[in-house]
Amino acid sequence: MDFHLHWTPAEVKLVASMSSYTEMKKFALNFLKRLPGTPVLQVCGPISTGGRGSVQANMEAFREAIEWLSRQSKTVFDQRPFQIAMARLVEARTEPGYDHDLLNEFYLPVFESGHIHELHFLKGWQSSVGARWEHEQALRLDIAIVYLPEKF
Repeated sequence: MDFHLHWTPAEVKLVASMSSYTEMKKFALNFLKRLPGTPVLQVCGPISTGGRGSVQANMEAFREAIEWLSRQSKTVFDQRPFQIAMARLVEARTEPGYDHDLLNEFYLPVFESGHIHELHFLKGWQSSVGARWEHEQALRLDIAIVYLPEKF
């Protein structure tokens, strides 16, 4: 299993088994409160739409960026452990189109909590529905925006 910054193996397993965005949101908000130091940042970019062309390749870009930022002693909210449950919820949907519930029920409360101070965007973020939404929220909520180097 991948190493996830600030996560215990038990937490990764617990989050993977969650069955709603509300359950994940509650966990994330408590998790964010215990992260060491500020500012807390999050990496944003393509996962299921756009980017490097596959979820696996996009997740690799996230891993590389998160590891690079953490080596600079940055406090990163590593949201990758949520992806297993999120993918399961998206797959179970019967409605066509992008799952905006993911954005509105999970990420919006996380961003509005004030615990995330910077959003760091991967190359190709504009090709992602979710990353474009995250960018708009950063502007609306006055969360600092950083564009990561092209190497990711």
